[in-house]
Amino acid sequence: MGGFDVSGPLLLLGSIFGIGYALLGIGLVLAYRSSGFINFAHGATGLLAASAMSVVVTDYGVPYWLGFAGALAAAGLLAAGIEALLAGKLASAPKVLSMVATLGAGEALLLLALSFAKGGLGGGSFPQPPGFPQFELTVFVSQSATALLWLSPVAVGGLYLFLQRSKYGLAVRGAAANPDAATLSGVDPRHMAALSWALAGALSAFAAMLILPNQSTVTPDALGPDFVVRGLAVAALARFANFPVALAAGLGIGIVEQVLASNPDSTGWFEVALFVLILAGVALRVRSGRDQAEPWASLAPSRRLPDAYRGVWLIQHLGWVLGGAGAVAAALASVWISNRSAFLLSTVIAFATIGISVSFLTGLAGQLSLGQVAFAAIGAVVGVRVATETGSLTLGLLCGGATGAAVSAAVGLPALRMQGLLLAVATLAFALATFSWLLRQDWAFGAGLSSRPVSVLGFELSDSRGFYYVALAVFLVVLAIAAVLRRSSFGRALVAVRDNEAAARVLQIAPWRLLVTAYAFAGFVAGAGGVVLAMNNTFVTRSIFSPGDSINVVAIAVIGGLSELTGPLLGAAYLIGIREFFDLELSALAGLNAAWLILILEQPRGMHGLLAGTRRNLIEVIARLHGIDPDTAEAPRPGSAAPATAPAAVPGSSGGAGGTVLEVRGLSRRFGDLKAVDDVSFSVTAGETLGLIGPNGAGKTTVFELVSGYLRPQAGSVVFDGTDITRLSPEARSRRGLVRSFQNASLFATMSPREIVFVACQSAAGDRFVLGGSRAERAIENRADDTLAAFGLAAVGDQPVGLLSTGTRRLVELAANVALRPRLLL
Repeated sequence: MGGFDVSGPLLLLGSIFGIGYALLGIGLVLAYRSSGFINFAHGATGLLAASAMSVVVTDYGVPYWLGFAGALAAAGLLAAGIEALLAGKLASAPKVLSMVATLGAGEALLLLALSFAKGGLGGGSFPQPPGFPQFELTVFVSQSATALLWLSPVAVGGLYLFLQRSKYGLAVRGAAANPDAATLSGVDPRHMAALSWALAGALSAFAAMLILPNQSTVTPDALGPDFVVRGLAVAALARFANFPVALAAGLGIGIVEQVLASNPDSTGWFEVALFVLILAGVALRVRSGRDQAEPWASLAPSRRLPDAYRGVWLIQHLGWVLGGAGAVAAALASVWISNRSAFLLSTVIAFATIGISVSFLTGLAGQLSLGQVAFAAIGAVVGVRVATETGSLTLGLLCGGATGAAVSAAVGLPALRMQGLLLAVATLAFALATFSWLLRQDWAFGAGLSSRPVSVLGFELSDSRGFYYVALAVFLVVLAIAAVLRRSSFGRALVAVRDNEAAARVLQIAPWRLLVTAYAFAGFVAGAGGVVLAMNNTFVTRSIFSPGDSINVVAIAVIGGLSELTGPLLGAAYLIGIREFFDLELSALAGLNAAWLILILEQPRGMHGLLAGTRRNLIEVIARLHGIDPDTAEAPRPGSAAPATAPAAVPGSSGGAGGTVLEVRGLSRRFGDLKAVDDVSFSVTAGETLGLIGPNGAGKTTVFELVSGYLRPQAGSVVFDGTDITRLSPEARSRRGLVRSFQNASLFATMSPREIVFVACQSAAGDRFVLGGSRAERAIENRADDTLAAFGLAAVGDQPVGLLSTGTRRLVELAANVALRPRLLL
């Protein structure tokens, strides 16, 4: 049929391998439900156990089934150990950092597995299970495929009985569903998480040992992402929750793989199909409630400077001074380096440029993308062709960046519909589809593409030393733009959404629109960096943009410091520079990845965190040169200041009298069988103070959620100032003057009271985006300072909110609410 084989034997073979993919996906679901983040080391854990099993069986004569059982146990212990390590070291860090740590662990384990299997990991070098038949219909069914067919139902049935009938299985399910309730029942959720990861690790090893004998010999670039993305597709379609759906999805994916592989002209189609399936799974996972605020304070930059330092120009602009000195030194370096060294340094700088897109999107917006290298590749496809056709590299950079922006925004859109960190799954699948199919096309890179001749400002680039200046200039321009955006109202809004999306919506920030813009900017940076990386090579092939580099570019940002825009340069110098300048074996590359994993476990802020002490010492030296004693120049203690009296008047607050402001009519909301709110009606007139009184669980908070727009009522309506606002978003209600506070007053842990009130004043003034230093910004800053002073918060205005006492945070929240000029305050 159309060149594809859809015969019964081929469908049977696809179903067999599909069962293995289902087991891989079920393991991912187990780990996700217990820990709340995706374990990207899941596939590599099984691959390492399978590699070790292959070695001991083939080289040391260990009986197959003894090696098989040992590999299952080893994979389980290894996975549980990884979970315990991450839970212990990164408990106070956002889950995105734990996901990044599993990426590092996965890369290290994969390289270690390939170093063990010197003859290759897969195919004829892998032992077959004895005792199982092999036969040939129109396709060959190996012993391992037969074992997978017969043993997988046993594994699935055993897992089902364990989770449904055993004491520990019920504890695993209970701890995953409600950790607090499990703790009250005497169940330790951390122990249950470790057990879940152990089961997942054993499933990964089971699938790997029976799937790998049927695969051709593989390489580090393809095996890691290529193997785990099959399980991720299964888990995404099962919404990371439903085991029966995961089993059906695995069978379907296995069949699709075999049918597409039967047509030699369909190379790369399977990876595209996986991306479409994952995108569908992500898009169908509709948000159910609000996301919990993540603890981003652990990745925040160093504490703010004492007031005594603010008058010292060199301290205030130390980063720009050091950056300028570094840029001058880098520009002069080309005089003494060889052409090859210039080529390698340009490669490092290109990866650092792409890394800035990760720092911006993940460090600032809290969104983990594993597809930045794919966006870079697509930008390079357009940029290289435009540059070579027109002879203008500048035009090529702009077109490449614009293409990357468009594609990044399009891929990121579905991830905004669901809760969690599944953007990483969709973008990893996109990276594989881009490499396996898109870049193969003749209209892309095809068999290769020349990147010469090309010129910049009329000067033709003839060697790598000349192009080194281009790479350096692009990096500096991108860095400057990203720094300006970070300090602008746009950057503050991104941080607010990252720290606490629910509270950000009260400040009239629309997360959907803001994040799409962030995706687009990150894509533009990646696209421009991809053009630099491609044009650095006189002949461009798809191998320059391998799937493994999609993970490496995230590691680059994390190694240098995820919250620092200059971090990618440090990370690229470590991960790419060492790899490019030195010819390392697989075991050494594994050590290189393990070293950066240890770094972020011990210092989540990466190299910037390690250098924080040096920076502080340098600042103190400068301060002493200006006659300031650092010991007496400390910033005020958090929470030490509080207003002596309540403010008599607050700048910008609005009053008013007469008429009904809010009318709530018959609101009802159920959660399953629980009737949380049932036919609630009340009204509030201008100038009136109304309180809701009731015991715990009476539904007071739910009423607030319904009135403010965070929950949709199943019956009833909300009318504000005579207009039905039942279907309006929380930010739209806030713009109309309906502003609310929250029960926990967590606000934005990494922002200062001055920044929070500034965002509120800016929203009240109707200015969505203002750049630093403008007249509009100075006017808003003055109003924010007046509001802080009115609430007695001027002394703590520059302290991170996460360090303030609960009472002081309440005052900051109230100041921000009042700065919005509300018509009604909940």
